[in-house]
Amino acid sequence: MKKLLAVIISMCVCTQAIAWEPNKNSTIDVLIPFPSGAGNEIIFRSVAPIVEKNTGVKFNIVSKPGAGGAVGTELFKAWPADGMHIAVLSTGGLAAMDKVSEDFQKRKPYSVDSFTPVLQLGYSPAVIIAHPSDPVNNPQQLIDALLKEDTRMGHSGGGGRLAFEVLASRIDLDTKNKKFARVEYKGPAQTVPDVAGKQIRFGILPLSVAAPFHKAGQIKIVAISSAEKIASMPDIQTLASVLPGIDVPIAFGLTLPANTKPEIVEWYTKQFAVALESPEAKARFEEQFIFLDKKLLDPKSQLAYIKKFEKDAEAAVNSVIKQSKQ
Repeated sequence: MKKLLAVIISMCVCTQAIAWEPNKNSTIDVLIPFPSGAGNEIIFRSVAPIVEKNTGVKFNIVSKPGAGGAVGTELFKAWPADGMHIAVLSTGGLAAMDKVSEDFQKRKPYSVDSFTPVLQLGYSPAVIIAHPSDPVNNPQQLIDALLKEDTRMGHSGGGGRLAFEVLASRIDLDTKNKKFARVEYKGPAQTVPDVAGKQIRFGILPLSVAAPFHKAGQIKIVAISSAEKIASMPDIQTLASVLPGIDVPIAFGLTLPANTKPEIVEWYTKQFAVALESPEAKARFEEQFIFLDKKLLDPKSQLAYIKKFEKDAEAAVNSVIKQSKQ
């Protein structure tokens, strides 16, 4: 009788320890709300093979671009909360879309509370790119060109769009240069060919997306949105050097549908936190200019970060509106 009781207790403990996990060799769909080559995809592909190796699952990326990431994100809202469907969403696209998109403000198809955050996968600062032959080579020259010349800048949605709006508002671009034109792309990678081909003069996108093209000499980086310089790119100056206070990281979070069971959230938190802190992930992140904030590797901290981001974005927009009325 004692042996039977011990077996039953052991089974209960094991059941509690592994409350939920996908079957090995099962396929998990991963929604990316941008075309191939976006920062969401780059960061996920950097860590996904480690999780696949550790757990035996396979990830299937489903790209659903449109409206600066809003189309795919809205679609994800309707995906089942069964643990077999996840998304990689930019914090800017999730928390600040209603601050930069009039269409979104009218419809409000989703909000931060429409989803279940798991953890932050990482972030990459926004950069402004130009053709290698362009005379602009630093932030001050960039601002002068934006304010005085008939020029165009391309951006996608999400964090890239937010970074653009922060820059434009700080220099009062829309008021001071009526000839300036913005061009919105479905994804950041789609901006690069048009800058390289001189179809548009400037583009703004994550460093993780721009870095390979910069290294290949197809484009050059003229400014970066981080508060401090990147150690491996000491010649590239920050926007904050001429516009103090600008620090716009483009962050990406692992996300589950709303009402996902806690045990499913726990499995994803554990598996991805382990993978993100592995030497393999660290090496891949360094190669692709992706940075990890270890304080945001759990759902509670990630949600607090998104909520603060949302509050800060709203405060920034209200400040611009106030200034415009003075």
